[in-house]
Amino acid sequence: MATEFATTKEACDEAQVPQVWRDACAHLLIPLNACRKKEFYLPWKCEHERHVYELCQYKDYKKRVKAAEDAKERIASIRARSTRKEMHELFCV
Repeated sequence: MATEFATTKEACDEAQVPQVWRDACAHLLIPLNACRKKEFYLPWKCEHERHVYELCQYKDYKKRVKAAEDAKERIASIRARSTRKEMHELFCV
């Protein structure tokens, strides 16, 4: 599954985003961290930015879960087809 990043490596370097947080939602993390620093990490500040970032994380998670389920279904269907073919060869000779 190819993930397209909406931010560049240079932008992440400039904003000092750690490597582990550079994912599909890093473009939203940069303004969130800037707001947090500006507001001295007060929990009731930057709520909108945090919500948008967490929503992006959730959607990315759901996309990965869907891809894993699809892969599991493809593997199961391949196994089912090969089992049927083997059964056919065994009983229809």
